[in-house]
Amino acid sequence: MSREQSAAVEPCLSVSDPLLTNHFQTSLEIICICGGDGFPFGSATASRIVMIGKALQSAGSDFRLLHCGPSPTPVNTSRSGTHDGIPYEYTTTLKRPASKFLKFFVSAWAVIEMTRRLMLRRLSGHRPIVYLYVMHGPLNLYVAKLCRLLGFPLVQEMCEWWPGEPTCSKFSHWLYRRAIFSNPSGVIAISREIESRVKASAASVNPDLKLCYIPSLVDLGKFKFSASSDEGASVPRFVWCGTVDGWIHDVLFLVRAFAQVRERGYRCQLVVVGPYSPAVGAEILDHAVANGAPPEDVILRGWIDDAELSETYSSASALLLPLGDNDRSVTRMPNKLPEYLASARPVISAQIGAVSELLENGVNARLVSPGNENEFAEAMIEVLERPDWATYIGKRGRETGVAEFDYRSHVDDLAIFFERCSRRRNTSGATRVGLASLWQFARSLACSLAGLALIVSGVVRRARAQAFEEGVVTAVYFHSPKRRLFTQCVRWLQKYGYTFISEKELLAFLHEGQPVPRGAVWLSFDDGAAALMEDVLPLVRSEQLPITIFIPSGIVAGSGVFPWLVRGSDSGVAAGDLLVRHAMTVEELKQIEQRPEITIGSHTVTHAILPWCASSVIAEEVGESKRVLEDWLNKPVETFAYPNGQHDERSECLLAAAGYRLAATTESGFVSRKNDPWRIPRFSVADDIFFPEAICNLVGVWRPWIEAAKKLLRWEWRRAS
Repeated sequence: MSREQSAAVEPCLSVSDPLLTNHFQTSLEIICICGGDGFPFGSATASRIVMIGKALQSAGSDFRLLHCGPSPTPVNTSRSGTHDGIPYEYTTTLKRPASKFLKFFVSAWAVIEMTRRLMLRRLSGHRPIVYLYVMHGPLNLYVAKLCRLLGFPLVQEMCEWWPGEPTCSKFSHWLYRRAIFSNPSGVIAISREIESRVKASAASVNPDLKLCYIPSLVDLGKFKFSASSDEGASVPRFVWCGTVDGWIHDVLFLVRAFAQVRERGYRCQLVVVGPYSPAVGAEILDHAVANGAPPEDVILRGWIDDAELSETYSSASALLLPLGDNDRSVTRMPNKLPEYLASARPVISAQIGAVSELLENGVNARLVSPGNENEFAEAMIEVLERPDWATYIGKRGRETGVAEFDYRSHVDDLAIFFERCSRRRNTSGATRVGLASLWQFARSLACSLAGLALIVSGVVRRARAQAFEEGVVTAVYFHSPKRRLFTQCVRWLQKYGYTFISEKELLAFLHEGQPVPRGAVWLSFDDGAAALMEDVLPLVRSEQLPITIFIPSGIVAGSGVFPWLVRGSDSGVAAGDLLVRHAMTVEELKQIEQRPEITIGSHTVTHAILPWCASSVIAEEVGESKRVLEDWLNKPVETFAYPNGQHDERSECLLAAAGYRLAATTESGFVSRKNDPWRIPRFSVADDIFFPEAICNLVGVWRPWIEAAKKLLRWEWRRAS
């Protein structure tokens, strides 16, 4: 058949064709979020996102992409732009950092920026649908929970079934048992098998979950085709396309099959298209040599653009799609299959899963047993020996592609599905949330990931060893921690052998040279928050933990309102007709002070920032607070904590003159006898953080490492810009 004859059988694929024009129009805002796969080039993920996006745009929806993380391949060179009509933007730099440490912070940066973008949409009154192209790992759960908080409908892509993979993490196994199905409004399944599994898994946790089967898609109009392989080619070529590093086992399988074809005396070449690392490229060529295949005939093309890819496909003797005998092959539908079929060249694949449901051996493809390289080699030889038959199945394969895989034929299905999902308001979580609370959650999660990195790297262990040196005290301060966080911190300190010491023991260590046990830790709390009564003191009493609470006497004696929490107010704050109080009362202070494990220290009268005050005001703040507290408690008050940790030489001298023996700062460091008693360092544990970050604070590694990370990120940003 000539090229002219083959063109005559091509069905019209114009969008204006009445058979392909959608009749269901929507005007939805759809934000696709993908994580670290790379866009717009170099991955099957990008191809599927583009096809889904083009279909939804054809129905009148606004579709755009947020890429949450760097690109794994260097072929992507722009942080934002429009590709094939799809607007996209990276939430971080393009290039992946080399160091594991910096990777964690870049990932955290990407998540925070993605969160900010979604929150701004919510605060500006928009309610987009989030199309989540992340199918495993913590990012999936985070985005799902964030969408619940924001009230955004969520559509989950499901083009893989990760629990079937041997490399699937324990977290992802847990995710697929329940969580991944409980949050979405709908799921797009790439195969009937995945659709069936999702339906069964979601039946009990999300019975209203909507399902939409959308196979791999292609824009058939972008791929040229011919009735036979390029007659000008001197050597027949077999072509495979994909991300080489991620599918190295498939490529090595093809090298072995190719070696058998060459051993039988057939002159041909194996062309591998797709990005690869130098190490993987060397491994492929070494494997060719080891199996008797001429390495010069194993051609590694790397990444090529769409036009060159189309030329490569259309001139191939056959297009190769090996599949193993495993669960992944049963459930998946390779994204490159429609591209192969669009080129009207024979496809050699395996008779398993969705491939065997859509293709018939010897009719529109050549199918062999999965994972059988001997049969695969025989199929390659059959293509070489029977070119007319190969041309026939290639033509029939394209006809199947037109009927099943062109994105235009799925416009209505996708538009109706997303429109139905948009009606289901994701209201399981709070839909009226403030920017501050969402930002705090995003910040805590990102810092938790960074904290885990420090723990795994051994930095925390080395810092903990320093805390157990002779003559070292770990001073830790809180403000108003939640009960769970405080309990976790105490249990962690107990687990690793720390010994809790009192204020009296610390003073004896600093002023009298008395020894302290190895791993000594002194706990203190600034401001005297009322929440300590329920969240902290029960554990303090049950474990007999010595602690010091630094009290701003004027606030406790007055309205109990912390001025820094209520701008422009120095009195009670109305919430309806009720008065909100932040600090404990004088009666509560007197009550808890009776406990032998609790000591009270001063925190000025009004929580004044001392370096900002005149000397006379400083003297009044530190002297009056001491006098009032001693009058309430009938015992001496010997310790002081600087509000906000800020101090100068005047305040230090006036504290000594007032009779204090110790003043605590917020500077980070261990305590030893070398420390000035008026400048005692303490490690800070914030109230609203996750436990991994708290661990890093307890051993003093958080602040220096976060400052170093900020410098690295600023440098990375400047370099990327």
